[in-house]
Amino acid sequence: MNLDAEIEYQKSVPEVAEQVRPTSPERILEYREARHWKTDPLHCFLAAIHRLKPTAIYEFGCGAGELTTRLAKCGYEVTGIELSPDVLAVARKRATADEVEDRVHFVEGDAIAHREDSKFGLVIAKLVLHHLDLNAALDAICAHMEEDGTAVFYEPVAFSKGLQWLRDHSFVAKDVSPNERQLSAQEIRQICSRFRESKVRYFYLTSRLCRLMPGGRMRHICKAVLEQVDRVLLPVLSHFAGAVVIEAKGLRR
Repeated sequence: MNLDAEIEYQKSVPEVAEQVRPTSPERILEYREARHWKTDPLHCFLAAIHRLKPTAIYEFGCGAGELTTRLAKCGYEVTGIELSPDVLAVARKRATADEVEDRVHFVEGDAIAHREDSKFGLVIAKLVLHHLDLNAALDAICAHMEEDGTAVFYEPVAFSKGLQWLRDHSFVAKDVSPNERQLSAQEIRQICSRFRESKVRYFYLTSRLCRLMPGGRMRHICKAVLEQVDRVLLPVLSHFAGAVVIEAKGLRR
């Protein structure tokens, strides 16, 4: 991984330029309830965390702190690590705005190289692994996890070369970092192989078509309908999925 290129890229992400405001009550409620966990990967990711009821969470790659502070607002103690000092400064401002400074701890540094003194019952990574060398990232995650702990991942995937070609040649803009890619089926198996048991759920099949629609009520309705279609089709068509949530338990030695 090119750390210098990643840090330089992070200086231009929207979160660095935007003014930090307190998270809305509606957004916090969404994170607490995660009502659409069967059809929405973020909600599935959050629901896994809530089921585990952790006393403390280690967030591997916390970015600008949206997830970190919202989980803290849900009552969790969260330690987050981030490479970019510019992005981490935003995360600290967000913690102040959301009044959760007492429940979050931010670490500036390379998540792969860093090692915490204590281990955690839950380690989470949201849209992070696809930026990193996977083996090195998994080594670091396992190093921070208790022997019988749990890791929860939410990542983009691209198993179909045909769909990947369409995505690369569509008119929908892509903003990708220097080290970014979508995870392959082999990489998903690689993740699961590090743990004694794992549960894998796939998302985004037909619902990706909503990206082509203008915003508004019709897009919202279309998304709701296509998510239900995906719920039926994805168990047999996971090869064409666009995202995955993995809940993995127990370190494999």
